[in-house]
Amino acid sequence: MGIRLAVDRIAALVSGATPRSEASRPFVLAESDGAWTPDVIADPSRGQTRDFVVRPSDVMPLDDGEAGTPAGRLTAIIEVKVVYLYSQIDRARRWDLAQEDCATIQAAIQQHLQWDCATTGIVSIAPAQQPTREPLDQGDAEVGFVLTIPNPVTYREVSI
Repeated sequence: MGIRLAVDRIAALVSGATPRSEASRPFVLAESDGAWTPDVIADPSRGQTRDFVVRPSDVMPLDDGEAGTPAGRLTAIIEVKVVYLYSQIDRARRWDLAQEDCATIQAAIQQHLQWDCATTGIVSIAPAQQPTREPLDQGDAEVGFVLTIPNPVTYREVSI
């Protein structure tokens, strides 16, 4: 249950963040109950700029052996993926906007008093690893890009 709670908490923190510029276009979580609705990565025509999803990476969580193995304290990479569509953002502002948003998201996630540790089991969220930018394609055309911000999260499995 711990990783789902950590993913949901990070999603809530990002949803509550206010972009530094173009604040009228907020960060919008594009998923419901753990399912992308719609899948804005696979079908960008169904999304908007600053739609985002939060997902564990393909790397499995690792028990850190804090109090012997198994300790129940795991570290996983949880990624925030933000969509940017070229048709909705000025060419001159694309990279500035993504860099500002990256800093805003990282700052929001680092608000440790908002982690709700007793409920989520989150022990720490390390500063993000190097964010990446991947092209967002629709058919044969590049229509935008996805900013991926990986976050190493250490959490305890909790029972509710």
